[in-house]
Amino acid sequence: DHRRYWLIGHSGSKPSGDLLFKWELVAELDKPINTGDLSGPIPLIAIDEATLVTGLLGVTYSGISETTLAVEVTKGLLLDAPENLIFPLDAPAAALRISRTFLRETLRVDAAATALGLTAQYGWLARVEAQYALIDGLKVGAAFVHYGTGDDDEFGPFTGLDAHDQFLAKLRWDFTIL
Repeated sequence: DHRRYWLIGHSGSKPSGDLLFKWELVAELDKPINTGDLSGPIPLIAIDEATLVTGLLGVTYSGISETTLAVEVTKGLLLDAPENLIFPLDAPAAALRISRTFLRETLRVDAAATALGLTAQYGWLARVEAQYALIDGLKVGAAFVHYGTGDDDEFGPFTGLDAHDQFLAKLRWDFTIL
């Protein structure tokens, strides 16, 4: 059920030396959200509506040669939270990303992690990726993604993904046809 709802937001950024500060504020009016009871033998799932206001603050640091570090935190506020939310949409989340280039920028390595909840009780994920430019326009790469389901007594977006880690192989060729 993909109901329509209103969304209004603002985002911005402000550079300051080696730092880039970022922010977002969004209001989702009458957003459809999942409610229900998953404890019984047959899960009861329904859809309710609520207004969710979410803010994000982030900072990116690029003062180390060939390296970028970024941290973002977000938190939501449910203005009219219904009972029996399946997942707390207003839970805090944090993300960390490190990117570095090597070998005259032909090799790029990225690592990122995201935690949902103050102690990652609703789950987390981590990703490591490497990409190498063989020649101009031709790149090969590989990535590994690991999902953490969080606490056993909490329900989160990665619940049930205990055996769904991913390994990705990439081959990319960018070219132009005249």
